Amino acid sequence: MKMLAVYPFSNQENRIQPLFKFLHKELPGLFSEVLFINEMSHDQSLHVINLEIERLTVPSRIMESPNRSSSFSAAIEYANSRDFEFVTFIHEGWEDTIVEIINIIKSFEYKNYDLVIGVRSTRDYSFGAFFDFTTKMIYSLMSKKKCYEVKCDSINILKVSSLNHIKLSSLIKLNSNFFLIVLYSFLKNKKEILYTDLDNGLNSSSYVKLNTKRFLNSIKCLFTYKTYEIQD
Repeated sequence: MKMLAVYPFSNQENRIQPLFKFLHKELPGLFSEVLFINEMSHDQSLHVINLEIERLTVPSRIMESPNRSSSFSAAIEYANSRDFEFVTFIHEGWEDTIVEIINIIKSFEYKNYDLVIGVRSTRDYSFGAFFDFTTKMIYSLMSKKKCYEVKCDSINILKVSSLNHIKLSSLIKLNSNFFLIVLYSFLKNKKEILYTDLDNGLNSSSYVKLNTKRFLNSIKCLFTYKTYEIQD
């Protein structure tokens, strides 16, 4: 299976070197190529990437992007143009689920699914946990299929061909988290989704401000995406 690893980053200089420790160890047998996407970083992230990338043993390249939705679209177009069958997106919360995801890749379990989601569950009782729970319930009700994760901000494996029913050219107009749109579309269209361990307990709830923003963005994605579907 030909798989592309994509790492979009924005001001993540402290997380890059720990990630490369995993990449140097696991990369040769897992991925055919690595795509790094710089999202307007103004710290030393790009400098650190350039230092580390020279040591990689597989082909790699760096792209520029203004935001995460543009990164997602650019990565899918890149994968399509080079006949990659799967794309692994590595987001900022990769530390919580990387061991599970690597095991899923090594066992080829991902081949049976359109989307693998690294779930970052929390046992905390907070506003953040409440927002997550509420958003999952809304997704489940609208898609009529159980949803276990809406953040989609750790590691995800996506089958490229399963995106054929989604018009990226229209959705790129939305400055939103593309994985929220993909997740809703996949649930609605009854695609095969694999969620990782739901009780890993590794993710603590973040600030109320951040979770409120995530919650509102999730709702916006759902209803705006439905509008785009009708217009198309």
